[in-house]
Amino acid sequence: TINVNPNEAPVFTQVPPICQGELLNPLPVISNNGVPGNWRPDINNMTTTTYTFTPDPEFCPSPVSMTIVVYDNPIFSINEEYFLCLDKNGSIVSSSIIDTGLNTPAYQFTWLLNGLVIADANQGSYRPIEEGSYQVVVQNVTTLCTTRMETIVTALFEPEFEAKVISEAFSENQTIQVSTTSSGVFEYQLDEGEWQDDPFFYNVYIGSHEVKVRDIRGCIENSETVVVMGYPKFFTPNGDGYNDAWNITAPVSPIDYLATAKILIFDRYGKLMKQLDPKGEGWNGTYNGVDMPSDDYWFIVGYTEPNTDLRKEFKAHFSLKR
Repeated sequence: TINVNPNEAPVFTQVPPICQGELLNPLPVISNNGVPGNWRPDINNMTTTTYTFTPDPEFCPSPVSMTIVVYDNPIFSINEEYFLCLDKNGSIVSSSIIDTGLNTPAYQFTWLLNGLVIADANQGSYRPIEEGSYQVVVQNVTTLCTTRMETIVTALFEPEFEAKVISEAFSENQTIQVSTTSSGVFEYQLDEGEWQDDPFFYNVYIGSHEVKVRDIRGCIENSETVVVMGYPKFFTPNGDGYNDAWNITAPVSPIDYLATAKILIFDRYGKLMKQLDPKGEGWNGTYNGVDMPSDDYWFIVGYTEPNTDLRKEFKAHFSLKR
């Protein structure tokens, strides 16, 4: 007895296109018309692949192929976290835009907050108005393939802080310390300089300074003005508008320390040159209308120490240069 197998090619039902990652069942190892065999390569649900069916050796038909199309899911990315910037009163100052980078009409968008659909949010980007867990579902309107991603929106408040001079008045190394009362991780800036992690600023010169604080994640900056108490080491009363008068510098808020200070200026021989009003324009380098020569001059200032409110007296000298 001689068995003659038919030459009829194996017939299979075409597998319809799928989206990336969808379930793709193994292909049948027996054709619709009864031809056994095996498929190569292994099944792949991530990319379009052509598979070849090879009949078992005792069967006559040649191998046949089937291509299974795998459509790409919408491709986009969003950050893991976005920020909602609020002032001290909780009002929104600014917020990040969650942007997929995709646009209609090629895609449909659904936005959700804490699992609930946000009404009328159907564009490729969304500007949140409250913190929480956000999801965006993007569907290709042609292939119906879908990608879902989520992110967190965190509320950041305008930082509250206090900046004060912790060194004594007239110290050679004036130091400003910043203390934040808000929660978060902050960085600090003095007079538009470099941002730093250290809340201390050392060797700060006398006068008014702007201190800024911000969360390291960005968002709102807050600023405060701090006055470092001290005196200039020299002055040049030549009428050019710069350093033409000498006076001490002291904070006037929340307490007017200038109002309580008293200054006496002497020459090197102890002669009183001027009893100075620290709230005034300062000493212009004259005595009884006569210009005093370039030299070192001494002063005594009675003042209230800002850190302790104790009454103190300080003596030092400065230079008059012409």
